[in-house]
Amino acid sequence: MKRTQTVPFFIIAITSLARPALGQDAAVPPATAAPALSSISGVAIDPGSKTPVQGVVVTLSSPALTGGDRTAVTDANGAFTFKDLAAGAYQVRFKKPAFKPVVKDITLEDGKSFTADAELVAEAPAADPMPAVRGSSTVTGVVVDTSSKKPAADVVVTLSSPSLPGGEQIEVTDASGVYRFQNIPSGSYQIRFEASSFRPLAKDIRVAGKSVTADVELLPEELVAEEIVVTGTRIPRLEVDTAAPVTTVTRAQIQSSGRTSAGDILQTLPEQTGGINTQVNNGGDGSTRVNLRGFGTNRTLVLLNGRRMVPGGTGADSTVDLNTIPTAAIERIEILKDGASAIYGSDAISGVVNIITRSDYNATEVSGFTGISQRGDGRLFDVSFTTGRSTDRGSVLFSAGFTSQTEVWAGDRDFSRYDYGVAGYDWPSAQKYTGGSSATPNGRFAKPAGMGNAEWEALKAQYPDANNFTIGADGKWRPFNGSGVEDAGGDFYNYQPENYLVTPQLRLNLFSTGSFRLKGSVKAYYEALYTHRESEQKLAPEPLFTDQEGLTVSASNVYNPWGVDFTTVRRRLVEFGNRTYTQDLDTFRIVAGLKGDFMPTWGWDLSINYGRTQGVETKAGLLQRSKLANALGPSFRDADGVARCGTAAAPI
Repeated sequence: MKRTQTVPFFIIAITSLARPALGQDAAVPPATAAPALSSISGVAIDPGSKTPVQGVVVTLSSPALTGGDRTAVTDANGAFTFKDLAAGAYQVRFKKPAFKPVVKDITLEDGKSFTADAELVAEAPAADPMPAVRGSSTVTGVVVDTSSKKPAADVVVTLSSPSLPGGEQIEVTDASGVYRFQNIPSGSYQIRFEASSFRPLAKDIRVAGKSVTADVELLPEELVAEEIVVTGTRIPRLEVDTAAPVTTVTRAQIQSSGRTSAGDILQTLPEQTGGINTQVNNGGDGSTRVNLRGFGTNRTLVLLNGRRMVPGGTGADSTVDLNTIPTAAIERIEILKDGASAIYGSDAISGVVNIITRSDYNATEVSGFTGISQRGDGRLFDVSFTTGRSTDRGSVLFSAGFTSQTEVWAGDRDFSRYDYGVAGYDWPSAQKYTGGSSATPNGRFAKPAGMGNAEWEALKAQYPDANNFTIGADGKWRPFNGSGVEDAGGDFYNYQPENYLVTPQLRLNLFSTGSFRLKGSVKAYYEALYTHRESEQKLAPEPLFTDQEGLTVSASNVYNPWGVDFTTVRRRLVEFGNRTYTQDLDTFRIVAGLKGDFMPTWGWDLSINYGRTQGVETKAGLLQRSKLANALGPSFRDADGVARCGTAAAPI
């Protein structure tokens, strides 16, 4: 049976917002559950003169850093500091013209500080190794704080191009925010502006035989943090007196988890209860959903960059399939663990999950992951590609990912080979009992109240205390043994080996986001997402319970040897194979909008959000009840000896 479903999703949002002015108190920030942070500090010294070296560019690199490398500049005392660092391996590079560069590798522990002093040895003046590339142009500019409009001192300015010796030159802004590069040859360049208290910025310029001025405004990091609305709305309505209960999952934590789905990451949280995933075979649909505090997946609101995400899955499902969001594009995940229905509606009673993607990314990244169980099954393969470009006018990011997961059968593991939960566990004796189904391949039927033919009455007389019968391996009828599954000496059917323990799945994710500053504070932005998913669930063959379906095996049925109606017959219909459910789904989402400021403390945001999930779900191995009723009802054999449903007078 095939069923096609389409779930459209369409939102137009017009939002105005008030932001606290500089010097005013902002809304109470969310409390973030995170490990203890560390710091790195030190002093740069000239070993010859034993004096501190000012203006040394110190660069900190590590996979544990969110947002790329950090930079600092030594002060008049030669000192520098990096704060709020997660545990991990780091590299510290010291660089200043006229001194030999220094590199240090260190390892940070949780909550501990590390001192990384460096001795910078002065280099002897040398002849210009590439006199032919010296030019006559000058690149200069002024860096200012975009909020205070004051000059920004000690900003590291890096000019990079293949035209330069070594590929780049570095300068540091003075007290007036001024920087200057001299003797620059003609060509294309990128200028990067980095400082610990500002958001990094990159700008592309063209030098053509004359001086170039590249003034920039840098956004303070504290303003960047204030613009993050964890609850996902652009309207600051967190009217609470205490910090909101928010957990933040950083990109470093996502990468170290080794998980290939945002849903798998969220399902490790203690506040998540009962959301389905790819390990749910009976009742699953290949999706992964989050259920905060156990109120149901339709009571947990999922947002992507503060905007509603298109529902995913089969049928009219209003919840979000977290597999549709590519992990490679995620910067962090923020989880509001408190009811927010007063702001968002009933779908936020349990809480809000806001998935925030990467932005202002200036690099290209390719990553891959694969794994397989020690039994040679459950192979997982994941590969992703992410590239981005950011300038002072805008940014663009593109990410693509492919994930493949193969199945694991429940019968291939000792802990899942039998359904212990059905029969239970005896605590006094510490005995586990193997459970199974009374619908067996050989069938089971309960003793009816009516009288049958002589053969039936003889069977009852042979087993006067038996209420349920089956046929044994010797082809003779006998009482049903309910002591356990066949492996335990009973007659119950063990359906576990016919079920998936981990379901197979294939996913393709494409995601892109970008923004462009049009004029003044007005910025255009977009988000685009496409996900293709193929998934499958497989269950044991269909069980037949006539008493639950309201069916009767007629005494006039040619396959009934007893001449009496049976209302309670149970059988596993192995002839039809396993019950199989497959999904072939496509999810689309696109957001486009404009935003800007009315004044320093007021802004506006106009956006359109369109999403659509469509696909085909196929079910196999199931029976049509109407035809099954005909097959179990009265029947006869025609002149050719072929069994026919109905009666000779009224054949079906």
